[in-house]
Amino acid sequence: MASVNTKRQGVRTHEGHPAVPIDAERQLRRAVMACLLFEDHFYESGQSISDRIKDLVQKVPSDKVIAMMVEARQKMLLRHVPLWMACCLAEKRGLRADHVDAIVQRADEMSELVALWWKDGKRNLPKPVKKGLARAFLRFDEYQLAKYDRAKSVRLRD
Repeated sequence: MASVNTKRQGVRTHEGHPAVPIDAERQLRRAVMACLLFEDHFYESGQSISDRIKDLVQKVPSDKVIAMMVEARQKMLLRHVPLWMACCLAEKRGLRADHVDAIVQRADEMSELVALWWKDGKRNLPKPVKKGLARAFLRFDEYQLAKYDRAKSVRLRD
């Protein structure tokens, strides 16, 4: 009897109430589709959300992460979360150039992707990220590139 009671008390919400456990894929979906990356919520800091997404990306199969990443960008119109997922997926070595090309829809997202990759210090971009950014670069005209070339931590020339 005690083991059943222990199982029920094991999973709790942030407010301490009992919760139904869900698998890593559903946790990732909930974290991705309902957040603005690095922004604090009333029960969780923005940094812990990004850390949780990074951990969950490592646990979920790459094909499911890719589908979720593309859905978040194209259907849910989220900008930063798919870029962060691409960085996490690149570390997992499950990213391809066409995935990067699918989520980069504005010229400024190229520099934002590089900024997220360099968040923990400058390091070489993975080959799929370079190729995906090169493909995306060809979609933008001179006006779009000039419009989003602002003085930030990472510029388009980087």
